[in-house]
Amino acid sequence: MMRRAYSVRVFLQDDSWIEPGYRAVVGYKGFGAVGIITVLHLVDELKMDRVGIVVSKHHPEYAFRGDRGLVYPYEIYVDRRKRLLAVATREIPDERVRVDYVWEVTRFLKDLNVETVYLIGGLDSRLKRGPEDQLRWLANSYYQGPVPRDPEFERGLLIVGPLALQLMFADVLGVPALALLPYAKTDAPDPAAAAVAVDRLNSLLGTSVRVDELLAEAARIQEELSRLEEAASRDAGERRGSEPYM
Repeated sequence: MMRRAYSVRVFLQDDSWIEPGYRAVVGYKGFGAVGIITVLHLVDELKMDRVGIVVSKHHPEYAFRGDRGLVYPYEIYVDRRKRLLAVATREIPDERVRVDYVWEVTRFLKDLNVETVYLIGGLDSRLKRGPEDQLRWLANSYYQGPVPRDPEFERGLLIVGPLALQLMFADVLGVPALALLPYAKTDAPDPAAAAVAVDRLNSLLGTSVRVDELLAEAARIQEELSRLEEAASRDAGERRGSEPYM
């Protein structure tokens, strides 16, 4: 049995919402930043409430003011009415705690007895078979729910990074998980790919989140992601500057 990750902690500021029947959406930066764009769009459009934060031993050292107050690198949001939970991981966790971060988030979702975890990532658009080819999906061995109309993920291709870890840990802990992987740009944020992910989530979750605004707000999304990258780079530079010269 894998140990609990004490280098990463989930702190709930409000647990009054906890009850059976929640579904979770988790996205990481990855290709086109599709995962985090999708999650943040759901949070904004559904006006989800922040109920907790995730803190790690090697944590990004920044915060900023958003439309509804202070924003932190790793946050947990819920929509009580729709019984939907979202984990907003604005930065890829430091490699020293990356495995622990994904494990602890998956363990947290397991402890909540969530019905399903929907994992959102990007797939290199150079692999597209044609203009109608928009997304691939992959389910773990515990997922028995509906799947998108798109083709399943091809054999032989690799999923890498935190999303791959979360698929594996969901299997280890018996959490049903479905990964949605729209084709995306590899060198820039891709709101159009995130719109594909939101469209498929609407079908799976029974929601009606708009995607036209997602495309219209591409510039704002780019600005926010650039700010996050700048903060992360500054944080890394300050860390290097504090270390002895070798």
